[in-house]
Amino acid sequence: MKTGIKTLLLASVLITPMALHAEDDYGPMMHDGYGYGMMDGYGYGMGPMNLSAEQIEKMQSIRAETMDEMSSMMNKLWKARNKLSKAMRSDNDKAISKAYDELAAAKKQAFMYRLKRRDKMQSVLTKEQKEAFRSCYPRMMMDY
Repeated sequence: MKTGIKTLLLASVLITPMALHAEDDYGPMMHDGYGYGMMDGYGYGMGPMNLSAEQIEKMQSIRAETMDEMSSMMNKLWKARNKLSKAMRSDNDKAISKAYDELAAAKKQAFMYRLKRRDKMQSVLTKEQKEAFRSCYPRMMMDY
């Protein structure tokens, strides 16, 4: 009897907060609805910058054009990381060094491509929008 009461009490203590939270209808990042996580649903900084429909279309076009190349580079990075991980499990310092150099080269190639992509996307923005973007999202300007 006591065990049954304790179990019931424990279950109610665990379930009550979940039930109360379920009523809030919050999305996964604790804000209303399902948006872009911590960006409050705007995504990619486009919302507060007041982009025109033409600008949004151009940016989406640039993103679509570069998607295949970015996917290829990400795959290359993944393989280089995997190769380094495997090399680290060996005692072969030359293999580790070579794998590290390959990863560094792949990272640099991807970074330089992202810079070109960023420049293409920024060419769509007005001077005021570029300033707003730089002030609101300084880390995004560096492609972190």
